[in-house]
Amino acid sequence: MQNNVEIELKLLLGKRELKKLLASELLKGVLRAGSEKKRNLVSSYYDTADLAFKKNGVAYRVRDKGDGSFEATIKTDRKSSGGLSERVEINIPLTEDKAVIEGFGEMGLGFELTDLAPNGVEKLFTVDVVRTTYILDLDGAVAELAIDNGKIIAGKRKDDIDEIEIELVEGEVGALMNFAAKMAELVPVFTEKRSKFARGLALLGMESDLESGKVKVDNEGNARLEVLKLVHQRGDSLLMLQNALKKTAEASVVKQLVKDLKFIRSYVEFGKVFAPAETADKALALADEVLNA
Repeated sequence: MQNNVEIELKLLLGKRELKKLLASELLKGVLRAGSEKKRNLVSSYYDTADLAFKKNGVAYRVRDKGDGSFEATIKTDRKSSGGLSERVEINIPLTEDKAVIEGFGEMGLGFELTDLAPNGVEKLFTVDVVRTTYILDLDGAVAELAIDNGKIIAGKRKDDIDEIEIELVEGEVGALMNFAAKMAELVPVFTEKRSKFARGLALLGMESDLESGKVKVDNEGNARLEVLKLVHQRGDSLLMLQNALKKTAEASVVKQLVKDLKFIRSYVEFGKVFAPAETADKALALADEVLNA
């Protein structure tokens, strides 16, 4: 059984661009030798007839892991911005491809799913992908790169999946953003704010209560994480502008880029209280160098 906080960066990448990325020196330089794995993952998402899980901010799925094993998982999003999501994830191994909703309360959910589903659950949609994974040894972190190709299937409706996810295994979350920026120097990269769960609900004509486009700073929890939320939210805009600058040097694009860089610089300045002085000063110096170029 597993209970952890999952931090991942979800990106959209075309097949031609993915091929170029995989052949690049950037990726070859961080790929751990012998770490490649390929599996067919089939995930079925469930809820009650009145969508009690969704209303309580829970996504529940049963996954055929493609190796003869099965797993029940719940996810509850804490934040999602700039393509970066942080969520609580609880996994329970299963012996068959069948929805089992008991046991999550004692693992830290805070309540039992059976309390929300006294009459059981029903399948909403299925996600069928071929997933290829690699371990990345980044500067300051270890991450897993997952390449997903497949479909979301909800009745007669389907949505193609061509995306990559970079999940933090250990180290600093900033390393994911730095690596994504380097990727964007090679190929057009766009962030995907929606999870597969949210995309599946969209096929059914529903919105996810777990996805939020707003970020706020409050006095609850770790203030450092609240500042990071704002920086990550602006990261989405920076990636899009970086792609735009490859095609044009229009004044409006440059003006917006400078605006976003100044925004992030202001929060780096504010965040000095959370980081070693040397690290913060280097970040500010880098921002000033770009803004004054």
